[in-house]
Amino acid sequence: MFFVPGTHTIQRDRAHIYYTFIPNPLSDGVIIKTDEELTMLLSKAHRLLGILEGMSQFIEDIDVIESMFIKNEALLSCQIEGNRATVLDILYPAKKKSKHLQETQCCIETIEKGMRIRDEGYSNRLLCDLYKILRADDNNEIGNCYRKIQLFDIPGVFIADRETYNPTAPEDIGAAMDDLERYIKANQGLDELIKMALIIYQFVTISPFETENKKSGRLLIGFLLANSKVLSKNLLCFSDFIILDKIGFYDRLAGVRFAGDYKEWVKHFLKGVIFSSEKAIDTINRFVALKEENRKKMNDLGHSDMNTIKLLEYMEKNPMTNVKTAAEGISLSYNTTAKAINILENLGIIKQGNHLSRNRCYIYQKYIDIIF
Repeated sequence: MFFVPGTHTIQRDRAHIYYTFIPNPLSDGVIIKTDEELTMLLSKAHRLLGILEGMSQFIEDIDVIESMFIKNEALLSCQIEGNRATVLDILYPAKKKSKHLQETQCCIETIEKGMRIRDEGYSNRLLCDLYKILRADDNNEIGNCYRKIQLFDIPGVFIADRETYNPTAPEDIGAAMDDLERYIKANQGLDELIKMALIIYQFVTISPFETENKKSGRLLIGFLLANSKVLSKNLLCFSDFIILDKIGFYDRLAGVRFAGDYKEWVKHFLKGVIFSSEKAIDTINRFVALKEENRKKMNDLGHSDMNTIKLLEYMEKNPMTNVKTAAEGISLSYNTTAKAINILENLGIIKQGNHLSRNRCYIYQKYIDIIF
């Protein structure tokens, strides 16, 4: 079933005439008629998220894994927008940080701070606070951060003779976002994942910020999973799915705006949840297996002393390091740390990451390959 998706409003800006789009308020209710495929996708997505949530409750080092998942999601989400920071950049940053690395680190911080939604609940004010972190905006001015300029679906192109999509006009953003907040907080009895898909569509369609709307929409997925108590840890790397089919992902969003095809968008979103959940489960299982393999290797060769274990645990949080930094991180002397590094290197667990005789860095390559 198709629905009228929203309202086109004509705008006049000096010599330009164009249309902007206000999506229908979600609080008015959107009917998604289920079919066999949608039911199957919902069932599978919930089952996998349930497995993932169970793992997050019982795996000993889940916070370490979560921190790496956050870094991976931030890295990929930034790369979708053309950022050229790499895994090595974020794991072993240079003293002089590039613009690309700074953007990625702001994204990491945004995701980490965004998990406040899990405890405080969603609000547009909190979303604006997160946007300021994403933009590295130190302006603490009280008030919202919604854009005051018009964005265009095709930048610089004004089409006056037909109703085309452009994001919501600045004067209409406040009301549209207020409705979105009411919808997020309300209990409609709708399946949480369907509700989540509708929220992401609504947010990206409104595009309330001057920049970073698509990136903010991707990050919002993790926040909503926490807000709805579906997934208490940020363990989904949804950007991985978008990279595989970026055109298809945003085409299905556009399909709602042009034809009211909510159902196909919801199905595609669920496929992303399934893909990301399966990958997260596999990654966590491989991490646990690697940890057990390394501990067994250390025990068999008599190298399971406390200092070596402390170093290995440190490198699970910091998989690229040098002796000085690691020594400070685990509160051991330089020489004791160097000896522990030498043991892990001889066991084949870590390796030297550069070719220098001084200022050597060491890399936990198998772990990096699993996570990233």
